[in-house]
Amino acid sequence: MINVSDEQQTVAEVEETQLPPRVGFWGRLRRWVFPTVDDLRAYYHQQLVELDDAVALHPESPTNYLLRGEVYLIMNQPQIALADFEKAFELASEHLEKAHWGIVMQVVQDRAQRGLLKAKQRLWRDVNVR
Repeated sequence: MINVSDEQQTVAEVEETQLPPRVGFWGRLRRWVFPTVDDLRAYYHQQLVELDDAVALHPESPTNYLLRGEVYLIMNQPQIALADFEKAFELASEHLEKAHWGIVMQVVQDRAQRGLLKAKQRLWRDVNVR
């Protein structure tokens, strides 16, 4: 028989209580269909980390700025989103002039314009609510 000291027992008990509860299939499905606020916050934070890396690797790509702006808009940070949408629009316009990616850059440019409009509306609403 192995003797475990009181200190070791309390550590084991503490570790046991800190373990996350086991989530079965239905629990995972429920969280996938109905994510919690913390789940969404973690998801969008991870998206921002990945998009920051994408912007650092390819600063000339308007799509990276567009997607990051959309995430910032979802996270209710319209000021940052506005800057990303402006950059996406500017880069898409440059690429559109080169005509290598005509229709694709037109779509990016259109989405950037919609994002700019949404960000400006949110900023205007926030200023007028206060």
